[in-house]
Amino acid sequence: MRKLAILLFSSVLLTATATAGQISSIGLILSPNLQGKIDGTFELQRGLFNQTSEVVTVSNAGPGLHQVALLRPLDVKSVKLRLTLKSAANLKDDLSESAVITGTLTPGKELRREGLEIVNEDLNAQLSCANVIASRIVGNQLEINLSRFANLTDCSGRDLPEFSHRFVGQRRIDDGSNWFSLADDEKMGREYTEKFIQENRDKILPLEHPTTRYMQEKMELIARYSDLPNLRPKVRVINADVLNAFALPGGYVFVFRGLMEKAPSEAALLGVLGHEWAHVTARHGTRGMTRTLKTLAVAVSIALATQVWAQVTDDKVQKLVLPLIGAGTLAGAQLRLLSKGREQELEADRLGSQYALLANYHPRGIGDMFEAFKREAGGSSSTLEQFLASHPNHDTRIGRNHVLAALFYPARPDYITNSQGFDHALAALTGQPLPQAAQSAQVAQSFVDGLRAQQEGIIVEQMKAHIGDLMRGRTAR
Repeated sequence: MRKLAILLFSSVLLTATATAGQISSIGLILSPNLQGKIDGTFELQRGLFNQTSEVVTVSNAGPGLHQVALLRPLDVKSVKLRLTLKSAANLKDDLSESAVITGTLTPGKELRREGLEIVNEDLNAQLSCANVIASRIVGNQLEINLSRFANLTDCSGRDLPEFSHRFVGQRRIDDGSNWFSLADDEKMGREYTEKFIQENRDKILPLEHPTTRYMQEKMELIARYSDLPNLRPKVRVINADVLNAFALPGGYVFVFRGLMEKAPSEAALLGVLGHEWAHVTARHGTRGMTRTLKTLAVAVSIALATQVWAQVTDDKVQKLVLPLIGAGTLAGAQLRLLSKGREQELEADRLGSQYALLANYHPRGIGDMFEAFKREAGGSSSTLEQFLASHPNHDTRIGRNHVLAALFYPARPDYITNSQGFDHALAALTGQPLPQAAQSAQVAQSFVDGLRAQQEGIIVEQMKAHIGDLMRGRTAR
C-alpha cells in the first residue's frame, strides 16, 4: 500500500460557537460519500507553550459521527490532527492508496498559514484540504466536521485542476512556448498522414472497415469529453502486431491492431486513446519541437559567430544543424523530437484517464493497459516505446494511475469495462491476415523513421530562416 502524504499548512476554516474552554470529547463527522476509511490522531494541547495533554485516536472510521471521550475534561488551546484516508476505490484485488492530511485547529479562532505540498513517489502537487474542514465547540464537545469531503477532488489548491476531472475544458493545458499555430499542427499531421498512407496502403485498414469505424467512433467520444472538444480526430488502424497507438499534431491518430487485440479490456483501450488524445490537446509535439528549435537557435548563433555565408542553402543548413540534432544534447538540454519527455508522458496518462472517465469508461483502464504492457514485454518497454526515449517505467505509470483512481476519481458502479461494440470490432479482425512479427516491427519502425524525417525537415527549414536573418547584412567571404 502506497501512502500519499499531504502536508496541510493552510487556513483551516473554524466556525466557533463558544470560546476555547473545557472539552470532554471529540466528535468527528465524516461524509456519507466518503471514499474509504479514516484513521486519525488528535493531539490536544493546552497551556502557554501548547504542551500536549492527551492524544485521541480513531480507527477505520467510515461515514457518520464518531465520538471519543477524553480521559478527563481539558482546557484545549489547539489540536494537531493527522488524518489518513485509506481508499480502495476503483482498484482491484487487495490494492489501496492512502492520503495523509495534517494541520492544526484552534478552537474559537481561525488559523492562517500558507503553503501545502504533496510529495510522493507517484505524485507531486500542491493541494489544500482546508476548505473541507470545519470545527466548532458544541457544549463540551469539540466537533470536527469533514462532511464535505469524499476524496481529494473536494479539496482545493493550485494544482487541483491538473488532477481533477471536474476541470476538463476549463483549464489551460497547452501553456508554454510554442512557435507553431494550431493550423501548423493540423498541416503537419495531415501531410504526414497522407504520406504514410500512400507508402503503406496495404498495411492500413480501409475507412469502411468495421474496426476502423469503431475506432473513429471511440476517438470522437474521447475528444468530445476532452479539453479540445471541437477538434475532430481522424483515425486509421494499422494492421500490425504492435502494442501502441500514436496521435499526431492536429488530431491524426494511428492505432495498431496489436493494441486492440491484446488490450485486457475496452476500458484499457480507451485509456490509451485518451492518453494519445491528450498529446494532441496539450500540443506536446510542437511544444517539444519549439524547445528543440530554441536550443538549436542558441547553438547555431554561436557556431556562426565566426562564419559568413554568401548564400544560405539547404545543404549548408543540414550540415550545420543535423549533427547538432544527432548529438542529443546542446547546452545541457536534451533535444526531443519524437520523444515527448517523461513529464509529458505522465501528463498524458493523467489527462487521458480523465477523458476516459468522463466518457464513462473505468478510470483504472490505462493502468491495466500498462500492466499488460509490462507482462507482454517481461518488464521492458512495449514495442513502439523501444523506438522512443525518455518514457517513464511501467511501475511509475501504474502507480500514478492507481493514486488518481482511488483518491481523486469517484467510485461508480456503472463504469464501462467492455461492450458489444468492442467485441464486434475485434471479431471483424479475424478475417484480416496478420503480418509476421518482422513485418509488424518494420512498419512500426518506418512510422517512427518517417516522423523523425518530417520533423527534422521542419526544423531545418526553421533554422534556414533563422540563419538567413543572422547572416543578413554581413559581408560574404
